[in-house]
Amino acid sequence: MAAAVNGTAPGDLAAVCDDREIPFVHYSTDYVFDGETDGLYEEDAETAPIQEYGRSKLAGERAVREVTADALVLRLSFVYGARGDTGDLVGFPQWVASTLAAGDTVPLFTDQTMTPSRAGNVATTTLELLDAGVSGTYHVASQSAVTPSDFGAEICEVIGGDPSLIESSVMADLDRPAARPRRSCLDVSKVEGELGRSQPTLDADLAALEAAFSDYSS
Repeated sequence: MAAAVNGTAPGDLAAVCDDREIPFVHYSTDYVFDGETDGLYEEDAETAPIQEYGRSKLAGERAVREVTADALVLRLSFVYGARGDTGDLVGFPQWVASTLAAGDTVPLFTDQTMTPSRAGNVATTTLELLDAGVSGTYHVASQSAVTPSDFGAEICEVIGGDPSLIESSVMADLDRPAARPRRSCLDVSKVEGELGRSQPTLDADLAALEAAFSDYSS
């Protein structure tokens, strides 16, 4: 299923759009990298996915590029945000905020690092890149490289929660069939240079969700 949806379908969709001269955007992932670097991954860094999801997403990237050089391929990381219709939090912040608000402990990894992508910023950046008429691969993510534990601590502070409820954990504590990259942080210099503006920090991204967090504030 992953190969069909993530690997084959993007190329088919790109071909249809190319025939009709419709701009095509393909969203990919930081999981195309193996996570074995202590720095940031630039767009042309070597790809080496370590699990099926990453391999299928990389296949999708390649399928799109084989069809057209005019597509936008945007790599994202740890996507989260708020619903456009209701404004309700979704993803990691919703889970952390609701768990803390209930007074329960939240086990969060300290040995995985990423540059989270807020969905609202992804949408804005996508439209700006389309308006600029550019193509190619870009990383769209936060400037901030954080662990889930760091991320959770920031959320806890935003809602005025009890920091003692944040419990340190490591990836090996969770029995999962697929490995995750240890450090899949994306370099956003290219998109910043193209658009002439910075990608947001995690603090700025969370501030943009202030209204959504109010439901969980102490």
